[in-house]
Amino acid sequence: SFRSKKEVDGFLKYKLLWQATGTKASPVSVIYVGGTTMNGLKFEDEEVENYFTSRLGYYHQLIIGRKFSERLTLQVAPTFLHLNIVPETINRHDIYGAQIGGRIKLTKRLALTADYVFVVNGKDGDLEYKHPLSIGFDIETGYDGPDRAKAALHPEESFVVGFSFTNSTEWARYVP
Repeated sequence: SFRSKKEVDGFLKYKLLWQATGTKASPVSVIYVGGTTMNGLKFEDEEVENYFTSRLGYYHQLIIGRKFSERLTLQVAPTFLHLNIVPETINRHDIYGAQIGGRIKLTKRLALTADYVFVVNGKDGDLEYKHPLSIGFDIETGYDGPDRAKAALHPEESFVVGFSFTNSTEWARYVP
């Protein structure tokens, strides 16, 4: 049976290095992402004393990406995830992953995206974590404001609608 996770997620992104040419040349962009998730579901085991902090999980990710052309962007991202409470005592509280992702622009406003996470410490005894794969489409709606020159200089201000399909509901939900 499907059960809603009722999660709240807050995160911060900080641009450490931006891909550029010229005097401050860098072949890649590097972005740090750190965040917290809170599980809003009722605790399953009422016998165990649970605290508010038991609901929290934390993640850190260093995204290293490169735009190879107007059509192709690739990234890798080492990721660390910590869960204060886990479903079973055999589950790990700390999970390490290596994410690989990419984006191929199919048209000016449509892109195919893919993302795969290899869970580095993916085996706990008999339990094995999934290595999620997601495939999606981004539809860029474009900038519709009065200053079209600004849109050309700052495409990040465009609105993007994305659809993704994944084989995992466990790992992917913690990573932005």
